[in-house]
Amino acid sequence: MTNIRSKILKTLIPLGYKLVSITEISCNAYNTNRDYPLFFKKKIDVGNTSIEFLLNFSDFSLLSFPSVYLSSGQLDRLQMQFSHIKQPIPHLTLSSILYINEKLFSICYQLDNESVVPRTDLKKLVALVEQYLYTFFSKLVDKEKYVEEYTVDFGGVIIGLVNATNPEVKQWPLIKCKPKFLFDGIKEIFILEISEDKKPDFTGLLNSSNKVTIKQLFDCIEKWDMKAYQILMQYLKKKQPLNNLVISWKNFLAGISFEWPREEGKGLNCESNKILLQKPVEFHNIILVDFKSSVLRNLPTKFNQGLLNKKVFQVGLGAVGGYVADALVKIGAGLEKKFTIVDDDTLKIENIGRHLLGFEYLDYHYKAAAFKAYIQKQTFYKAKHIETDNRNINNYSSDDFQRNKFDLIIDATGSIEVQEYINEVVQSIPISERPIILHLWVFGNGECVQGLWVQPSQQHPFKACIACLGSSGSGLHPDYIPVADLSPEQGVGVCSAYIPYAVSCGMMAASLGVNMILEWCETGKVVNNYQTRYSSHYHGKQIPDFSVPVNPLCPFYGVEHE
Repeated sequence: MTNIRSKILKTLIPLGYKLVSITEISCNAYNTNRDYPLFFKKKIDVGNTSIEFLLNFSDFSLLSFPSVYLSSGQLDRLQMQFSHIKQPIPHLTLSSILYINEKLFSICYQLDNESVVPRTDLKKLVALVEQYLYTFFSKLVDKEKYVEEYTVDFGGVIIGLVNATNPEVKQWPLIKCKPKFLFDGIKEIFILEISEDKKPDFTGLLNSSNKVTIKQLFDCIEKWDMKAYQILMQYLKKKQPLNNLVISWKNFLAGISFEWPREEGKGLNCESNKILLQKPVEFHNIILVDFKSSVLRNLPTKFNQGLLNKKVFQVGLGAVGGYVADALVKIGAGLEKKFTIVDDDTLKIENIGRHLLGFEYLDYHYKAAAFKAYIQKQTFYKAKHIETDNRNINNYSSDDFQRNKFDLIIDATGSIEVQEYINEVVQSIPISERPIILHLWVFGNGECVQGLWVQPSQQHPFKACIACLGSSGSGLHPDYIPVADLSPEQGVGVCSAYIPYAVSCGMMAASLGVNMILEWCETGKVVNNYQTRYSSHYHGKQIPDFSVPVNPLCPFYGVEHE
């Protein structure tokens, strides 16, 4: 680390930075047995104002950007010059570090993971930090932009209020259960909805003692959204020993608690109730237990909420199907619409080596029942529309699929017999009502995995169904074989055979399937309906993804059943 420290010093000193003596810094978090951090100070000019900041290099691996601080003395000078700068200040959080007995405020000058740290170019790194700081300070001294930052950094401001008013930083777990929220998973909690088109202005919410009173809270809400304020006042007409409420604005939640032993029947201006308005308020971080929100958070908007509004049917919960079903739930299946999963096989000890489920699920006997128990735990029991069936797929006819109006059928069995059966049943449904089929399978001993997408709107006369690739009687057509001249190894169990392949194959097939589904969610179709993903241990000739045309010899060629 000595070499890095030397490089930092040699880079920053010529750029006008002054090294701060470590004796001027007070913080219990620093371990004297390790390399102590490097603090520098410098001034940056914003208009006619010169602002001093401190730059702290404590991560000498340079895996993250350096921390930046503003001293309480510098902040006081800014507040004297710009009267609109009042606590809570967007992007500014009080730290535990002191500089010559002055408190230091940490500046959140950029979003986490917003930029790559240019570790190999310190000058570029410092220039990038200064660029962010100039933008931050420019908004700080401009009143209009300053207030606008309450909207931009709403979550950060709430965290600042939590740290200021609630030293123990108590967190509130909320469970979203339509149409209400449960507090601690037991009782309902009052949610104050703020209109999304109303912009927050927290200027001066924190008083000189770094606290928030009930009156200051009420004034802030009244200024923010008059209708919400009136709803709150109506709610608070009743006496409550300790009042807990949640403010909801856009996608943000803020927990608030305060004592409220008001005298009912009397206005807030009477002496006994007026005293209440000076009582302190505590802000709380909200932990929202909502699996659906987590799913949507991770899906880019181009995927149109994934499978959230699609009815899905899957057959097969084996080494491939388990990972497929798990992944489908994580892109929305079973959260809002029906997700039916069928498998008549039992979960056995010998399955565990490459299956999604472990030993604890053997007691459920059937894979379908075991998966349902697993997924409910994983989603905090939010996958309410998942239905599992431990019967054989031959119990399902075209009438069942037509009646349930599934959008998508996934065949994850890898069985040519099941592939053919599903195809025969679905092809007998009128094309206007026919669901899409996605077949997924592992080829050989895991040399590759494959998927075939059969979409009725594309099928006639352009795209193939599974029967166009071959049949259980004749095998796969030579043009579509992904690995030539392969004789896969076969394992033998009790009165049964199986094809050995590693756990990675099931995961790879699931990944392929999800990517094809997301392409459909984004564009309404899958361009290359026949796709292959090869394992890295296979080094032979490979076939590309391509669009398989309809085979004129296919028994379903030209059959639309309209």
